[in-house]
Amino acid sequence: MHDMKITGKGKRAIRALLVTAMAYAVAVPTWGVGTGGTRFARFPGPGEPRNICEKIDDCGVIHQLTRTTPAVSPHIPWDKVDDYSALRQRAASHELSFDAVNSNSFQDAKGQGAGGVDAALNLIQGKAVPAYVDIPYQLVTPANIQDFLGAN
Repeated sequence: MHDMKITGKGKRAIRALLVTAMAYAVAVPTWGVGTGGTRFARFPGPGEPRNICEKIDDCGVIHQLTRTTPAVSPHIPWDKVDDYSALRQRAASHELSFDAVNSNSFQDAKGQGAGGVDAALNLIQGKAVPAYVDIPYQLVTPANIQDFLGAN
């Protein structure tokens, strides 16, 4: 085998790469630890976390195995809890912190249905229908979440 000598400049470059690699970190979105679901319904599989606390536990296992996922990004309103202090403590017990909160957008099911029926009626009547019919979304925030809970 050929011995290769690494000079000072090469050693510095290797050290810089190692420092960069060691600093690599990703936040796991809480929806990423489930087996299935959409904004319309959930399709849980066996062993799927049922709530934010179980999701934190699963994210803790991922971090323990990879050491590159020290943060969790919750998804509101599904991950809403009454005691955020207890949630932070649970995350800290897994050496986790919280990153960005995934926002949710409200889709107007009635508006989508009406838009689909209108498009179908226009087609039946021989009228032009755009290839894409946009039903506006609304951003759900802590300030307006009560407006959307129970809607549709």
